[in-house]
Amino acid sequence: VRYLTFHSPGKLNISGNYIYEISTGQLTSVVGAQGLEPLSIPYQNLSVHNDNNQYITFKDEKGLALYKLPFFSWSTILFEENKVWVPSNELYDGLVSIDVQNQYVDTFPIGYYFIVNLISGDSQYIWMSNYSEVMIVNKQTGESQYWGLPYESPKNIAYQDSKYLYLWDRHSVMIIPKSKVLNECMSLVKVKAEEALLNQLIDSTRISFINDIRPWYKSYKRIHSFFKETTSRRILASLSNIREKTAYMTPDLYLPFDDALFSYIDSIEEQDVLAGFSHALMIYAARKGELARAIELDNELRGEFPAVDTNDYAGRQKVEIRKAYLALQALKAIDIPEDERLLATGNIYLTLFKSVGREREVGMDLDYPISFYFELLRKYPSSQFADNAEYLIFSYGELSSREGGESWYSMEVDQWYNRFIERYPKSDLISKVYLDLVGMYYSSEPDSRDRKKYLNLAKQYADKFYREYPAHPLKPEMDQYMEYVNEELKGQQ
Repeated sequence: VRYLTFHSPGKLNISGNYIYEISTGQLTSVVGAQGLEPLSIPYQNLSVHNDNNQYITFKDEKGLALYKLPFFSWSTILFEENKVWVPSNELYDGLVSIDVQNQYVDTFPIGYYFIVNLISGDSQYIWMSNYSEVMIVNKQTGESQYWGLPYESPKNIAYQDSKYLYLWDRHSVMIIPKSKVLNECMSLVKVKAEEALLNQLIDSTRISFINDIRPWYKSYKRIHSFFKETTSRRILASLSNIREKTAYMTPDLYLPFDDALFSYIDSIEEQDVLAGFSHALMIYAARKGELARAIELDNELRGEFPAVDTNDYAGRQKVEIRKAYLALQALKAIDIPEDERLLATGNIYLTLFKSVGREREVGMDLDYPISFYFELLRKYPSSQFADNAEYLIFSYGELSSREGGESWYSMEVDQWYNRFIERYPKSDLISKVYLDLVGMYYSSEPDSRDRKKYLNLAKQYADKFYREYPAHPLKPEMDQYMEYVNEELKGQQ
């Protein structure tokens, strides 16, 4: 039910969709043409003219429209005995009052963006709310008050009536008297002033453009000092968004390792800032090959701030760092040739880098793991592991940079794979090369003019795979590809 209004004696209009007859309980659909609702309003001297704009007009519909607004706004209109209250443009353009008796329209200039989901009134105030905030407007003066749920509260404002707000957290309902809300609310003038100050500080410090934690933290401390006592959830949300940038405050990986950052964290006082940046620093250290340093930092923070944690994503990455560290320690304990050690070390870091990194950057910038493969080829060009190193360099270096580009299906890639087969005819990776080629050609653009040619090339490499490796463990993957390839080729005949 979006709204409930009087329709006629003994009948109610429910959301503009149904007429409810009180004595019988009968519901009658009243949805009009084009899905518009022939809404009625509970006033003898006013009516609604439904022409896609939902005019409120005088009783004589030939007269001028008193007020008009989009159809979707009707769910947040409050009909009172002598007045209609209409939030305009999410309150940014104000709260409109329509005097029914005098047929006069006035506006309280709220000037604050506020999504209105629910609206109610009492003798003194108009109450408007969304899922987390309440706006209270004095009917006589237009003075506005703001109230919000605590920042990051799990509860939502689900309903309101003339006396109470009803909060819901999927498990229970909390009923709050509106008198309590009035005692806790802030003047909208103060709220606007706080937000204006925050925006001014963000602009003057240019904190959004700072990428070094040291000047960034200095600016953050200055901004935060103005809002230590604020209860505005919008201010608190903005400060939280600013703090989230600490996850990106570590240097780019191509730059030299900055050891001074590890001592700088001692100057960070706020636990939430410390948690975010420390996690970023752990990732930075791990991706620079400093796994012991990353684990040492994690241990220190757990001992000093046991209550500080980040999230499940961060926790999983810490586990991966420790797994890689233990794998490297185990590798050091065994006596194997240096070329094999280089390959194994690169593989450990490659596995780590596929799951550890900044959000949305995991699996990118794999230069560090690949550097071990390059070193293997440089020191041991005739190594039995040279084929593995060369394949991994191409797959996670040059080829990954092509993926998604126009050259992804170019003959250059095909030629590299075939040169690989010529150089390493006995390599265990040739079966994987055939599978890569089939996958590459099948993944060509569906509307490409060369689509049929690519599918036939895929079929040729699959035939080689089946002839040379009839019982290979990769056969199920190849079978799956060829099921799609043969089906599409059949459809093109």
